[in-house]
Amino acid sequence: MYRLTLLLTFSLTLHSPAFAVDHDKDGLTDDFEQALLVKFEPTFMLSADECDGKPAEFMPGSNIPEVIAKNGTIYGQVFQTGKFLEIHYYHLWSRDCGRLKHALDVEHVSALVEADGLKARYWYAAAHENTLCNASTGASATLLEAEEDGPVIWVSEGKHGSFLSSNKCRLGCGGDRCHASKVLRPAKLINIGEHGAPMNGAVWIDSDRWSLPTKLRSDFPPAVMAQLQAHPTQIVSLNVPTPPTKAIILGGNSGLGAFILGQRTGIQSLGKSALATHRWLNKFFKTE
Repeated sequence: MYRLTLLLTFSLTLHSPAFAVDHDKDGLTDDFEQALLVKFEPTFMLSADECDGKPAEFMPGSNIPEVIAKNGTIYGQVFQTGKFLEIHYYHLWSRDCGRLKHALDVEHVSALVEADGLKARYWYAAAHENTLCNASTGASATLLEAEEDGPVIWVSEGKHGSFLSSNKCRLGCGGDRCHASKVLRPAKLINIGEHGAPMNGAVWIDSDRWSLPTKLRSDFPPAVMAQLQAHPTQIVSLNVPTPPTKAIILGGNSGLGAFILGQRTGIQSLGKSALATHRWLNKFFKTE
């Protein structure tokens, strides 16, 4: 009875003229999109030692991403993909504070939902996308017991990769860690709209200062769907680098920190040597 009532509510929301506001012009009303975002919202598990606190909220109306609070805000996106609806959940951070630190960190998970019936079919969790350490995974909603609502998502400490299982949190070249995780209590769930048609003041979604614009597309192209359909009873690693690239990185991970430190020390030493040489040459030519 509950599911039938919910479906009727969604249907009325979608078709009633009274609720026909569609700010991102994608054929789905704003209220319908928000209802879907709430229905399928995942449970995010954050490490107790997370160095950046919580996902950030960004300044509405700003063309560039400006953090106004680290309050656990989750941003959402809903759009149509053929006969499916695709729902993205973005946890956006002020910084990546893992081994290779950088400002601004864009991470997300997504669901592929049947437009007829409003049941999730598949889930995708992004981790280190478009890198040699790609650890992104996907799985059937049935396997995750997340057909009617969202799954549990594990977020790695500092790096913020998203994982469909705590056991998968070691896949990102050995740098991921999900330790003593606790449930995130999101402060807000905000719809950001579409590329070129932002909602709720999220005009920063198209900024070139971070990778968010590249993540506003579908996570379920034909190649990914083929992998998921071929392995319905397991969590599948997706878009991974060609072997043995990742194995080499994993095997050498214990020395990676020392390598990075050595590189920094070497650069500093080189800089000092160059400066000393410059001073000597300058003195020599002045003397001549």
